[in-house]
Amino acid sequence: MESGIKLNKEIANLIIKLCLSINELKKYCKSHDKEKHICFKNYEDIKNKMDEILRATNTRVMLIKIKELQGFTKSSLKLYKVLPIDYGGRGQTLQTLKVIENRLKILGKLISHQL
Repeated sequence: MESGIKLNKEIANLIIKLCLSINELKKYCKSHDKEKHICFKNYEDIKNKMDEILRATNTRVMLIKIKELQGFTKSSLKLYKVLPIDYGGRGQTLQTLKVIENRLKILGKLISHQL
């Protein structure tokens, strides 16, 4: 039976960076009034899924939650890529989503090594 999650310094730092990236996404969403609703909903969904990762009780559950957030982030990236270039905050949002996606990949690899 699997016990808890073993957090090392590398995993902890990555989780902190992920949370900071998600807060950065929130900043872009708040700065564009016209497009605020769609972007803010996206931020809230990502934040809620990150909260699920942080509440995971073991590495298997954490990996499942990471993969769910990865899938959602990929879908969000596809959505923002097809939006018009002049869509407020599109560039910054795309860049931040890519950072989140990359950090999730790394976190998934680090956590999967614990299985």
